[in-house]
Amino acid sequence: MSLFYHFKRYFCGPEPDCRLFASSWALERAKSNVAKHFAVVAVFEQMERSMRKMERVLPTLLAGVSNSFNATSYQGTKYSTMRKEVQRRTKKLLHRSLESEAYKMWKKPLSSEAEARLKKMLHVEYEFYNYVKGLL
Repeated sequence: MSLFYHFKRYFCGPEPDCRLFASSWALERAKSNVAKHFAVVAVFEQMERSMRKMERVLPTLLAGVSNSFNATSYQGTKYSTMRKEVQRRTKKLLHRSLESEAYKMWKKPLSSEAEARLKKMLHVEYEFYNYVKGLL
């Protein structure tokens, strides 16, 4: 279950209650710590928004960082060509692996019961993620 404790390890703190799985106390503590001690928490899937927020919150340190990020994010011809090649190779490998018998044998959709159990187990983690994302 250690994968489920990541936000608590970084944002809740070292208290024993922070290690409790699906703890609403740990969730509130993590939210409070983010509000009090972090200028910005970046979200990888929202990197451009995260960088714009960093620029707004810390302008003297990070002015122009989103422009630099955008300039090197595959928009130049060198990066566009590399990106297209990586996408082509990835698609080819993915297609081969999806067609493999091993993948077909193990590929089973989650039952609605399993999906409901996962959502219930991870509700605290999702709530924290959505809280941080909402701060951007």
